[in-house]
Amino acid sequence: MILKFKLSRSNLAGLFAARRSNLARFRSNLSFYSLNLSSCF
Repeated sequence: MILKFKLSRSNLAGLFAARRSNLARFRSNLSFYSLNLSSCF
């Protein structure tokens, strides 16, 4: 049971890390797009 708990905890940590990296990627893409739009106008 302890092993299962550790596994689920590591899965949760991985899930949070993936979500955080996705958010950072989304933010960088957003800033990149806004820069391109501002350079177009």
